[in-house]
Amino acid sequence: INVGSYRRLQKADGETQNAEFFDPHNKKGMETRNLALEAALVDLDAFLNSEDGQVVIFDATNSTRQRRRKLVDHFHGRYQYLFIESLCNDPSTLESNFKLKMMYSPDYKGMDPDEALEDFHRRLAKYEEVYEPLDDRSVHYIKLINMVTGRGHMDINRISGYIPGKVVFFLMQICKAGM
Repeated sequence: INVGSYRRLQKADGETQNAEFFDPHNKKGMETRNLALEAALVDLDAFLNSEDGQVVIFDATNSTRQRRRKLVDHFHGRYQYLFIESLCNDPSTLESNFKLKMMYSPDYKGMDPDEALEDFHRRLAKYEEVYEPLDDRSVHYIKLINMVTGRGHMDINRISGYIPGKVVFFLMQICKAGM
């Protein structure tokens, strides 16, 4: 479940969701993003409570403690959960990933690649303005730190059980070679 897809569905005709939309001081942008989160959680609940529902990847930018706490409160007593955060500060890896995102992200479809990249850098700055590290030791998480460079490490916190263990193993395999 990709919360960005729900956000794009809420976009009015002609509305752009450029970097200013992601400004933490943009009240309308925050409201729209929160509505998208709520809609995605409804679908998450419906799937996990169905006969087929076992595992969901809930893809969202949960960059503040408050946002993560909202999710933990929603999941507590209902589902097992774990957050996965990937951090990278290698400039060449980041630029390469940014360019790939510009090619495939629906947010930048049809935009000039240079303009799209410039807007994405501004969007990242908005996220960085409010970012709070995933460091709450009462929360289940896997933190990948520069793993894609092949020189990184993992911070694994409160992970136990078959599926979470398999997720750790999988991430160790795909990240160790800098893939």
